[in-house]
Amino acid sequence: MTPARQAGRSAVRMTLAAACFAAMVPAAQAQPKAQPKAQPQTQQSLNQITCLNPEQKFTPEQQIRACTAIAQTEKIPRNAALAYFTRGNVHARAGEVDRAIEDYTQAIRRYPKYAEAFNNRGNAYGRKGDTDRALADHNEAVKLAPKSPLALKNRGTDFQNKGRYDDALKDYDGAIKLAPKFAESLNGRCSVRAILGRQLLAAVKDCDDALALNPDDVLRARIFDNRALAYTKLGDFYPALTDYNAALEINPRSASALYGRGYVKLKKGDASGEADIAAARALQPAIADEYAKFGVK
Repeated sequence: MTPARQAGRSAVRMTLAAACFAAMVPAAQAQPKAQPKAQPQTQQSLNQITCLNPEQKFTPEQQIRACTAIAQTEKIPRNAALAYFTRGNVHARAGEVDRAIEDYTQAIRRYPKYAEAFNNRGNAYGRKGDTDRALADHNEAVKLAPKSPLALKNRGTDFQNKGRYDDALKDYDGAIKLAPKFAESLNGRCSVRAILGRQLLAAVKDCDDALALNPDDVLRARIFDNRALAYTKLGDFYPALTDYNAALEINPRSASALYGRGYVKLKKGDASGEADIAAARALQPAIADEYAKFGVK
């Protein structure tokens, strides 16, 4: 039911990286009107372009080498911070979470006001299950960039993971006000409203709106799962079953969707629900306790 955090994957971005990019990459030289000549590129400028990879032309290994070269030689702290931050993102995308955390930490040491580095390090801690450190970093990201919907959404996810649902709802509300078409925030608010059993029709609408934004399959499966919970609490078991089926078509090993589908089947008098619940417990032994906390017993 909880939105997954993935560093660097959201469409909503903070502005620091762009600012640092402008600082790192030399401004284009004005071309003379007659007989224009191409400006030679230094190894440093080539490293900068390869590290940032704005046109996605370079491999992760090439990016890492270029970012490492910059980080080891760059004298301007903010530029070195961006190199570490970018290398951290490459490691995060490769699933090397500990290396990503090390790089984000180096970026923060060189530029302590780097909101996006705090945000992405918080995401990395979240992937390790360290919610306390994730929340601390996302708190700092929100402090440094209070109008960042990404930082608010991520802190909302931390609050949700800790069971602080009212705080989570407040952050999701804030993120949606700043970015109304942010599918992850809409999904998060749908999830919390469904868990709390408040404004269930509004929860369904949040999930509807999130699906209308054509998210990727990973997020789409979570949205179906959350909308199914809202329908379940409304007592609308047929649309709930449809949504659980849709979630499981995308992710057949979702313990949450399996348990929810089993519960709904049993409510409808379908004994095959027992098999779904058994499969869910095999994947996640405490899944029944989790649903019980949501008021589904």
